[in-house]
Amino acid sequence: MYNLFKDSLLFPKNILKYRNKSGWYVTLYLLILTVFVSLGQIILLVSLRNDSTLMNVTDYCEYDNTTLQCGGESYQPNKAYSLYGYQVYFVDNDDNPSSLVLEGQSLVFYQDAIRFYWDSDVISTIDLQPLMASSSLEETLTMIDNALFGMSVVIFFVTNLMLLLFVTLISTLLFIRLKQFIPYKKIFKLVAFAITPFAVLMTFYHLLRFDDILFYLLMIVAYRSVFVLQRELQLQTFHYFMHTDMGSSNPSNPPQTDDYDDEEPTNSDEDDDSE
Repeated sequence: MYNLFKDSLLFPKNILKYRNKSGWYVTLYLLILTVFVSLGQIILLVSLRNDSTLMNVTDYCEYDNTTLQCGGESYQPNKAYSLYGYQVYFVDNDDNPSSLVLEGQSLVFYQDAIRFYWDSDVISTIDLQPLMASSSLEETLTMIDNALFGMSVVIFFVTNLMLLLFVTLISTLLFIRLKQFIPYKKIFKLVAFAITPFAVLMTFYHLLRFDDILFYLLMIVAYRSVFVLQRELQLQTFHYFMHTDMGSSNPSNPPQTDDYDDEEPTNSDEDDDSE
């Protein structure tokens, strides 16, 4: 796969060498690209986890009789704690969450539940009684932290995989005229390989968070492999029909696409199974 990765980035004409790779190979390659694209987001998530101040609240809050109790001089109901971009509040049983000034996504620990807010509106509520029966506040916060981290990683991965599939599908529209000569699944496969520069761009975008204008300029450069692949396939198609002396046959009955698959000329007809 290293050779495919290198060719997709530097020598997109060579992508045609990999036209006979199996569907499992394409799936594995897309999954690897998805891991790269998600890397920056996961690193950001880890940094947010390290910056979390959530555990500080255990100094003056605890679960008592299946309800949250907070007190002492350090207790401030309006004090926000951070957790993965959420503003988190802890409200004593005797106080009222409606007194909080909430903006954006917020979590409020109150009595025996967590309330998810968007601005001042409650989106959902999670009952914590099953956890409170056997866990301290610190243990509950640790479990919530781990659950949010795991869910975020899965969401990032699935979202980025869908993004790569969507970009591949959209990019195949450039090859629509070749569908009558080349099976669509083969076009999809080659385009999936050709979007490697786009995946690399998204990886660095998530890592460095550079300006959006620069991102769109680099997007044009990243699409070079797709454009080169399109031009190469068109040339190969033209050469194929020239070599098969299409002029002497009935134009309304071009050769079968299966035959074209077997005889499609490229710079190298060997599959690089060594990657």
